[in-house]
Amino acid sequence: MAEAGNRKAVPGTVGVCFVSLCRIFGIRDAGTRWRGGRGTARANTPVVGAASWGALHRVRPDRAGRLARVRDWEPVTTGHSSALVRRSPDGRSYAKTTPAATSAELRDERERLVWSASVGIGVPRVLDWQERDGRATLVTSALPGTPACGFPRRRADAVARRLVEFLADLHGIPVRECPFDRRLAVTVPLAAANVAAGRVDETDFDAERRGRTAAGVLADLVAGRERAEALEPADLAVCHGDFCLPNVLLDPDTLEVTGVLDVGRLGVADRHQDIALLTRSLAATDLNPAYGPGPAERVARRTGADPWRTGYYRLLDEFF
Repeated sequence: MAEAGNRKAVPGTVGVCFVSLCRIFGIRDAGTRWRGGRGTARANTPVVGAASWGALHRVRPDRAGRLARVRDWEPVTTGHSSALVRRSPDGRSYAKTTPAATSAELRDERERLVWSASVGIGVPRVLDWQERDGRATLVTSALPGTPACGFPRRRADAVARRLVEFLADLHGIPVRECPFDRRLAVTVPLAAANVAAGRVDETDFDAERRGRTAAGVLADLVAGRERAEALEPADLAVCHGDFCLPNVLLDPDTLEVTGVLDVGRLGVADRHQDIALLTRSLAATDLNPAYGPGPAERVARRTGADPWRTGYYRLLDEFF
């Protein structure tokens, strides 16, 4: 699959009623988790800590007239996001603009950036934010460092070890401190909502599912949900949610992780959510030729990953 800002949800017409689809597949919690408006599913339900949630929303980004200049910034054409991304002339800021259909997703990312910074996770700083006529624009600072996908083969194992260390630190943040819920009770209904709205790109499925329909793949997801939910409580952690190589930056000299990008799916989930996408990214030599199956297997061993759950969370990722 594509990486770096990829969202498998694509614009489309609603072919199946969301509630009907949930009934067909027996998906629970659909009524309480569908909260987006304009056909957008959101997952911002606080896990715990109403006080910390209130503090998050009292934070206000800096305003320095950046939005007035964004249209003159240089377009960034790398990545696979549906958002329009621009870089400031000095390279110190980025602006991401989304249409009405996905503005809620950008709002989610802004909220997660503010929270992540408050607990010491290295993320871009929110500089400005605007919603107008259904469109949203988020302006953030640039992060120093080299993307994990940008290192030569001779450093691949060292980079992979650093990523495992970073995940251990991230997953060590107390779950009770995180106000974002990305457990399966949230994400499986979101997956169904994306299928119902025609927002899943079937041409971008992983190789083992290529040629199948989104509804058929959703049936597999639902069939495995009970088993995955039974295993979920023992491994709950604060997860990045899209932990692939292009989304992690490291100091090119020390290999210390300087920060992470694309945190729109950050939240409490089974830690296998991150392990699944990291090992898939490492193994994808067409996208990241410096790595390969060897580093991916070593990461799986170091993290004590459950192969079945690794596969299940890759399946879940097909819908986002």
